[in-house]
Formats: sequence, structure tokens, C-alpha cells
Amino acid sequence: MVHEEKPIWPDETREGRVKYPWRVKLEPIKIGVADFKSLVPRLGFIERKERPNVYLVGTPTNLRRLIPEYDAREIIDALS
Repeated sequence: MVHEEKPIWPDETREGRVKYPWRVKLEPIKIGVADFKSLVPRLGFIERKERPNVYLVGTPTNLRRLIPEYDAREIIDALS
């Protein structure tokens, strides 16, 4: 994690100030597309299977809870 003073986000640029100074460099593990509907039955973090989209709303998603590693692995494995 590094602290930077250069605006990079649209709201920072618009306001002319750094609002989010802490940055983390990430490298993709795998890039692709996964079919969410087919994943829902296999994902443990989605408790209410009849309304799975609720778990994708907000920042961070999943109602501000971590996604378990086994669910992350299911998602990564499903990427094409």
C-alpha cells in the first residue's frame, strides 16, 4: 500500500484534490466472464438464493462482508 497525492478518480480530478490517497497495486489472477445464475447455487455467501442480486449491490458488495475463499475459488474457476 502506498500513499499518493495525485488525483486519479473522476471526483478527485473534478474537485482538484486527493480524496483517496491510499493505493494498492493489484495484478489480475484470471480475467474472464462467468455466468452468475449458474454460480448462485454453488456460492455459500449468497444465503437468499431467490434474491441473489442483493449480494452484488453497494460498496463493498456482499453486504460489506468478505467473500469466503472457497466461493472466490468457485468464481475464479468459472471464468472463461
